[in-house]
Amino acid sequence: MLIRFNIDKNMSKVILKTEEQQHNFNAPYQLAKIPENLKDLKTHISFNAESKRKFWKDKVSNSALYQANVKEGDIVI
Repeated sequence: MLIRFNIDKNMSKVILKTEEQQHNFNAPYQLAKIPENLKDLKTHISFNAESKRKFWKDKVSNSALYQANVKEGDIVI
């Protein structure tokens, strides 16, 4: 998110807000180095029986690309 404050109008404006990128609730897209003990995961979404958790292997190509011109004083979140 890119927020710009206008001193003359004493207000802020959202310049850019990206879309959420998540597989499901509380599971955002992310790049990570997979630990050695999990490298045998064969599919994009895998199940680790020991931890009972799903692991996603996201790629850079899964990401969205945004561009915006920023100015001094802008807030980037």
